[in-house]
Amino acid sequence: MLVHAGLFLVERPDFIATLAEKAAAGVTIRIAFGDPDSDAVTLRGAEERLGDGVLAARIRYGLVPYAPLLDTPGVEFRFHTTTLYNSIFRFDDEMIVNNHVYGVRVRTPRPFTCGS
Repeated sequence: MLVHAGLFLVERPDFIATLAEKAAAGVTIRIAFGDPDSDAVTLRGAEERLGDGVLAARIRYGLVPYAPLLDTPGVEFRFHTTTLYNSIFRFDDEMIVNNHVYGVRVRTPRPFTCGS
């Protein structure tokens, strides 16, 4: 998964448990969050007109639910320093791409989905 904060994912009650189960079954899970201290996060927050430091705070807040997975074999956490204009989620043979529009806050994701 490549996201800045990805808060909506953990709103699904069994999301973290599902990731743990998949990892236990041998699936490699890589989650890349935006580096809350990066210029890219500052830029994206400004582009979305969120307010100073808001996107960085959302990322830090969004990391909390993933704490149970920190020592889980097969789960990798990373930070990226790119300005995302798409959030990308790939699960099994399906990919969801949520496009971001310059200057528009993402309130309701309208993702593009592809798969077999």
